Amino acid sequence: MPKGYLAYYSDFVLSAAGAPVLGASVSAFSTGQFAAGTLPVGATGLPAPVATATTDATGRYTFPALPPDDYHLQVTYTPLGGVQVVAWSYHQPIVAADLVKRVVSSPRACALPRALGRLAAGANVTIFCCGDDVTAGYNATGTTTGGWVALLAAQLALAYPGSTVVRQDPQNFATTSDGPIPGWTATTVQSGTNAQTIALVNAGVKGDTVLRFLRRFANLQTSWPAADVVIASFGLQDSTSGAAQQYIDAAGFGSNLESFVNVVRSFTQAEVLICTPHANPPSTANIDDYANAARAVAARCRTDLADIRQLWLDRYVTGGANDGYDPWIASATSRTLPTDAGHAAIAGEIAKHFCPAGAVPFDAGVYGAGKSFELVRVPCTSTQIALMGAGWTQHLGGWQGQALTTSGSEWVSAHGGDTATIQGRFVDCSLLCRRFSDCGQIGVQVDGGASVTIDLYRAYPASTSDLGDANGASAPQDRVLLAHGLTDAVHTVVVTVLGTRNAASSGYNLRFDAFEVGRWRKHGYEIEASEVQQRLQRGSATASLNNASSGYALVAFPLAFTDQTATPTLVATSGDPNYYCTVAGAGNTGATIWAVRRDGSSVTANVQCSWIAVG
Repeated sequence: MPKGYLAYYSDFVLSAAGAPVLGASVSAFSTGQFAAGTLPVGATGLPAPVATATTDATGRYTFPALPPDDYHLQVTYTPLGGVQVVAWSYHQPIVAADLVKRVVSSPRACALPRALGRLAAGANVTIFCCGDDVTAGYNATGTTTGGWVALLAAQLALAYPGSTVVRQDPQNFATTSDGPIPGWTATTVQSGTNAQTIALVNAGVKGDTVLRFLRRFANLQTSWPAADVVIASFGLQDSTSGAAQQYIDAAGFGSNLESFVNVVRSFTQAEVLICTPHANPPSTANIDDYANAARAVAARCRTDLADIRQLWLDRYVTGGANDGYDPWIASATSRTLPTDAGHAAIAGEIAKHFCPAGAVPFDAGVYGAGKSFELVRVPCTSTQIALMGAGWTQHLGGWQGQALTTSGSEWVSAHGGDTATIQGRFVDCSLLCRRFSDCGQIGVQVDGGASVTIDLYRAYPASTSDLGDANGASAPQDRVLLAHGLTDAVHTVVVTVLGTRNAASSGYNLRFDAFEVGRWRKHGYEIEASEVQQRLQRGSATASLNNASSGYALVAFPLAFTDQTATPTLVATSGDPNYYCTVAGAGNTGATIWAVRRDGSSVTANVQCSWIAVG
């Protein structure tokens, strides 16, 4: 068997008193070596073990290369002055680590965990599909009744045969362009036998772009505030260079799409699935630039991704019929809009993300099953953010006269020297703001290091020259990366209004909405709060024993616990099984950790202790 498919297994053997056992013999027997329903006992009359190991001074043993199987594990040892001990552990599943990594590294691993959980549990699920002409269903037979949204509804009906599936088609889709959808018409695709309803909402609008969708977000939020998943399928109109009111370059498209994700996360509980655009005529902008931008946004924002562009490239034939995409495109009719077969291909690819058989409903990936990465939004009104300086003014109502900011407002300053500071545990930190033609430059300082200058100026885009209100030309909640790849510890990031600007800018403004920090979370720490780690902190300390059975270490929390009525709870443990830990004198700023010998003996040693504090 190839080494990558063998299993690695390790554990400890402790005595009845909890002390590590040195020299214990551990044997692994495959459950298939014994008759069905029979569990081995004792130490005699046994087949040859698959593998054996011996414990070291810490009681640890290791099987470095076992065939994956269920095993019965036998432990034998003789304590000093005592009789032989024989203990069994039955039906221990030992799985190849590399094989597990291959399985859980699926790009869909935990991409839509809440939706998958609700689907599996029989809860109601609403999937909101927004996009342009293709989402509306153009060029499909029946348009909205035959486009990819309708076909996705049909596939979900097959995947969940006991559930009621309802399709919501937009009214007046043929005449609606860059305006609110006036209403939806419900069609029951499948009448189920259980209480679950799966609703597919088609919110495609002819000629739509990401920025135009954002302008109408309040209308759509009012219509479907309880969406569980929002599918974003844009890029065709955004990339059509001949469309004066829609076109934007690939970098701008990515920036707008990132703002889209931030807005959806601010005002709904929905998870986001981004689709890459499938194809466009060679005479327009390079669609692969826009597909790459969508992929980058999905990676940075950690959303799910349906790579429709790659699906189409897998079928592409150089010099082939219908621009090489036959039969998914009928170029004589349209070189962009899919045929019925093309719509079916898109629906089939997206449907994979809602079928648990094809998606791993837990988090792992290349980082291992023990950690997950989370993004935490900290609005400008949070007590975790310190605003200093005389120039800050609060702009209520947010963007385009609608509350499309994280907290319903943004703080604006053009006064040189004004600062916004955040402190907490994170490895990434971004600024959410509006970049526009009147914005200036900021300085960014991480942990007291050198200041780095970032220019927030962005020209007024020509594609929005039809707007009467200039605010509609800037995307809300634009993400500006401030720090990336920091150590997993408490950091301080200071953003300073420099009072300088790009020569093309008309002002010096910083339009500050929020910070967004990324951090690793160990599974089981669900108590971590949305605030930046003032509720949970962890670390390590060394307790010193000087010819004694116990010793202590003083712990100072990296960030003092504040804004609470009770002192934090602190738990400590030692990786050395010869010791256990106790905690004394826990307060808002620190505590004392004691390491105690389990057998009560006096030693001289330094003991590493790990602690976690919950406030």
